[in-house]
Formats: sequence, C-alpha cells, structure tokens
Amino acid sequence: MASAPPPITADPLPETARKRRRANLEALAQRQAELARMLGEIEWPAGASIATGRDGAVVAIRGADNGTIDWLGGTSMPTVSAREVLGGPADRNLSVALASVGSGYEAMLLADRLDAHAAVFVCAPDPVDLILALHAVDWTRLLRSGRIVPLAGDIEMALRAFIEHHPGY
Repeated sequence: MASAPPPITADPLPETARKRRRANLEALAQRQAELARMLGEIEWPAGASIATGRDGAVVAIRGADNGTIDWLGGTSMPTVSAREVLGGPADRNLSVALASVGSGYEAMLLADRLDAHAAVFVCAPDPVDLILALHAVDWTRLLRSGRIVPLAGDIEMALRAFIEHHPGY
C-alpha cells in the first residue's frame, strides 16, 4: 500500500529562507550588482509563504492566507517536476534561457547538466517571482560562477544590458 504524501507545511517567512535570500543576493551582487540591489528592495509579498512540498523540497507559495495555494512554478513537487520537464539540453555546450523562474529548481538542475562554461538565463518579467525563488532555492554557487543569470523586468532590455556589461558571455 502506498504511503500518503507528507503534509504540506508552510511558514510565512522562516529565518532559513531569509538567510538563503541574503546569500543568493550576495552571490548575485558579485556579477549583477544593480539587479541584486533592486531585488533586495522588494518586500516579501502579502500572502506568500515558504512551504515544504510533497517531495520534501522547499518551495514558495502564494495565497495560503486566503485558502488557495498557488505554488511557484505550478508544482507541489518541484524537484520531481523539474527532472520531468527538463529531459536534458540538446547541446550541453550552449547557454540556454528559461522563459520563467519556474519553481527555481529547474534553473539549478539545467545549469548542472550544462558544460561548465554555459549559463542558464532565467527570465523573470515579474521580479517578485525571482525573489520568491531566491528565498526557496540555494543558487549561490551557480550565481557566483555565472552559471545562472537572472533577468528581471523587461527581459529584452535586461538581456541587452547584461550582454553590454559582459561581452562575450
């Protein structure tokens, strides 16, 4: 008989998530200081929480205060769905772009599958999605090494600015 999934637990903003966000922003500031500064000014959204997903992974949710749950990336099992969504890059040698933040785990998984010189550009038209992911997922190693490159707001403008400041990326 299959066991029941673990209960979903949520905390509006636990200290571990605050520390994870600080570490991620410090790592991001090494390569993208302006974006780190901008994200550091974003307040934790009302109704958002940090939860433990059904796979045991940390994930951000919205709406817990009104009885609905909107999982960041649309999944209560982010580590399971990230593996399923990302079968693998067609060419490990090339950088790739993700059209959204997802749950945050997709970028980490994909970066680890690419060659060391390739990057994952994570597009976040709504910077709040990015700040939620930075609270939930530890990207510090990949941000420091430039393997994850977040782009927030107007993505075309953000990408142009990034390339201008990082020629040959």
